[in-house]
Amino acid sequence: MAKRRILLVEDEQDIADLVALHLKDLCDEVVVASDGHEGMRQATTQDWALIILDLRLPGPDGLEICRAVRRERAYQPNLMLTSKSVSYTHLTLP
Repeated sequence: MAKRRILLVEDEQDIADLVALHLKDLCDEVVVASDGHEGMRQATTQDWALIILDLRLPGPDGLEICRAVRRERAYQPNLMLTSKSVSYTHLTLP
């Protein structure tokens, strides 16, 4: 059986620790990337059961990472995690 791996891209350490703690009960491995550059590298070079992206990150933001992943893979579940108030009209993807 394939390992269920989740990538969490979150720059606020307290939030990343809390989310990762809860996710570890649901999957085999949680990898945390603490900025957009590391998140982009991890997201585009490995396979993930789920990628959780903060919208506001140092370096590439969550939408940039999501767009890059969508260009490379036909199917990749992504979940946006943010405290920012967002209009869905701004979340257009290619």
